[in-house]
Amino acid sequence: MLRMKVERQLLRWYFIMKNKKEFFKKYNSLLLMIVLIIIIAPIINYFLDLSIKRLSIHHEKKEMVIKYLKEYENEKLKKKKIIEQLPDYNESLNFLNFIIESGKKSNIKIFSIKSKKKKEKNRIKKLYMEIPVEGKYDKIKNFIYKIEKSSMAVYIESIENNPITNSKGRLSLTIALVLMYRGDK
Repeated sequence: MLRMKVERQLLRWYFIMKNKKEFFKKYNSLLLMIVLIIIIAPIINYFLDLSIKRLSIHHEKKEMVIKYLKEYENEKLKKKKIIEQLPDYNESLNFLNFIIESGKKSNIKIFSIKSKKKKEKNRIKKLYMEIPVEGKYDKIKNFIYKIEKSSMAVYIESIENNPITNSKGRLSLTIALVLMYRGDK
């Protein structure tokens, strides 16, 4: 039965096609819609794809900016925590007492401690110190180790050899330290 319906429809189309004027009169709007769909659909699809790609690129950029801002905020918080853990200037002066005590315990002769601060704009300030010392190699090595392992934010910038004044196997060095401390807000 379905086969007969299909055959009848095909016969109708065949006869209609014979008489083209009637066909175009009867099916003109339908043909126009089919042609428009065939031609315009890929164009619409192309522009939709472009807009979807633009939206996805925009979304990716937005996600990258959000990720960057989160990382920036995390870094900012980390820096803030580090700065808060640094001593202020008065607390950093206690480190001078630590150096003197460590020198005494290590049997090191400390001649003087010259310190100077440089004016800096950021919150982490630096106190530069020069410490001329004299002592045996092992004792100086232990003294430097104690300084580096202290709880203060300090690093040794340089160690210079001074001319030897006596020949008892003692070294004469100048140790340049940098102590970081928290400045005012």
